[in-house]
Amino acid sequence: MRSVMAIHNPKSHVTFTDCPIGTFYNDGLYDLGLRDAFINRDISSKVRLEDYVKKLPDTIDAIKQELVFEQMKLAYIRDMKEVRLKWAYILVMAWLVCGFWGRMLFLYYCSK
Repeated sequence: MRSVMAIHNPKSHVTFTDCPIGTFYNDGLYDLGLRDAFINRDISSKVRLEDYVKKLPDTIDAIKQELVFEQMKLAYIRDMKEVRLKWAYILVMAWLVCGFWGRMLFLYYCSK
C-alpha cells in the first residue's frame, strides 16, 4: 500500500547549494478534507493565478534550477516506490511460502 501512497515533499533528500524555492511543488494549494475523498465540491485555490505567476522564476538559469530540483525529487520518489514495491513483493511471497508449508505441516501432524 505504501508504494502507491503519496510521499511528503522530498526536498530534504536533495543536496543543493542554493536553496531552490520549489515553485512547481504547489503544496497546500487547496484545502481538502474527508468529504473531498467522496464527493466533488466547488473548491477554489488559496492562491490567485496572478500571484502564482509572480512567484515563477524569471531567468533561464532559475527555471533550469527549479526544474532540475523537481526532477531530482521525482527520482527520489520513483526510487522509494520501487524499493517499497520490491520489498512488498518479497514479503508477500515469503508469507505465502511460509503459510503453505505451515499448513502442510499442520495437516501432516493433525492426520496422525
